Order: sequence, then C-alpha cells, then structure tokens
Amino acid sequence: MNFNYFLFDLDNSLVHIPTPSVYFDEILQDTLKILSTHDKLPSFKERNKLWSSGDNYIDFLIKWGVEKHDEFWKHFDKIDHGKRKDLVEKNRIYLYEDATSVLK
Repeated sequence: MNFNYFLFDLDNSLVHIPTPSVYFDEILQDTLKILSTHDKLPSFKERNKLWSSGDNYIDFLIKWGVEKHDEFWKHFDKIDHGKRKDLVEKNRIYLYEDATSVLK
C-alpha cells in the first residue's frame, strides 16, 4: 500500500521564506490589485492588520473594496503557489534542517 504525504506549514516554522512579512504583503497587494474596486491600496500598516484579524478579515476586505471576498483566498493561494515555485527553483525557499526528519 502506498501513501501520499503532505506537509502543511501553517505558521512558517518548517519552511524558510525570505523576509516573510514582505513576501506575504506582496501577495496581499497583488491579490488586492485583482479583486479591489479601489484605485489605491491601503497602507502597509493597514494591510498588516489583516494577519491578526481572525474571522474579521472579511471586514477588512470589504473596507478595501473587495466585493468578491469569497474569492480572496483562492487568488491569494494561486499567487503564493507561483511565487513559492519560483523561489524553490532558485533555492531561496527551503525546508529547515531540523524539519527534514519528517520526510524520512
């Protein structure tokens, strides 16, 4: 019997991402450029509040002009996947050494 394994790193403690605050903010900006009806993006300080908003993140998206907030994470994840793939190919994103034991 064969098993497929998937490793989820929800808190970025297993995978090194260079400058994660910049990385995720760039994805957020790109996502807002696609979905927001506003011409101007919210400030970095305002965007940064999204990460600690919990279930209230939809309130921020609505405030920022995202009418299709149910599509937000789909677009965010698609952009994230593309950026991660590029970083993996360039060896700029990698599994932390102490986390490699989970692959054995």
